[in-house]
Amino acid sequence: MEPQIQYARTSDGVSIAYTTSGAGPPILYCHDHTIAMQHHWTGSAPANDTIRILSASTQVTIFDAAGIGASQRDVSDFSLDAQARAIDAVATRMAAAQFTLFGTGSGTASAALYAAQQPGRVRELVCAFPTFSIVRRTGAAIRDNWSLDRRRAAGAVFPDGPVSGQRWYSNAMRESMTAEVYAAYRAAFADADLSAIYQRIPVPTLLCVAKEGP
Repeated sequence: MEPQIQYARTSDGVSIAYTTSGAGPPILYCHDHTIAMQHHWTGSAPANDTIRILSASTQVTIFDAAGIGASQRDVSDFSLDAQARAIDAVATRMAAAQFTLFGTGSGTASAALYAAQQPGRVRELVCAFPTFSIVRRTGAAIRDNWSLDRRRAAGAVFPDGPVSGQRWYSNAMRESMTAEVYAAYRAAFADADLSAIYQRIPVPTLLCVAKEGP
């Protein structure tokens, strides 16, 4: 059963959709900018298992970044600062004074920035796959090869198949955002000075880096 979608508003007026599930210590989950949160509940992505496992013993809040899924689509600012404002909007709606901030993939950069900006709210930071290689490309280039880019992303998530899972992931990406939005978030991550951001974080931080893969 999917949790009920709620909405928060950033300081500059952007509507951010989020859901909360489970009970226990609070976690704010910043997922990769590839598929909307609804697919984490209804599909077969590996992240689904992460959310379900965490929800069994913690209270997990997950949200759609601006331009993705159920959040406001007509936006033009995809910078790390804008992403941090989205995190802050959702964090403000959480009852807990402090929480664990959990970022994955391209979501790790904004999670790290928020932890540096708001150490009083973040008890600890977890960044999974924060250093994967990413190539900066224009929205036009991705739009012209949008199907190919989605298949590549699906292949990274399901490197050994099955084909049905890869197809599902590609379709979920197409439903979740436009090629231009995908390109904008990739560019923001590619341009981020992650080393400088991590050096500013005063809270306990765990970086989970894969030996192989994206």
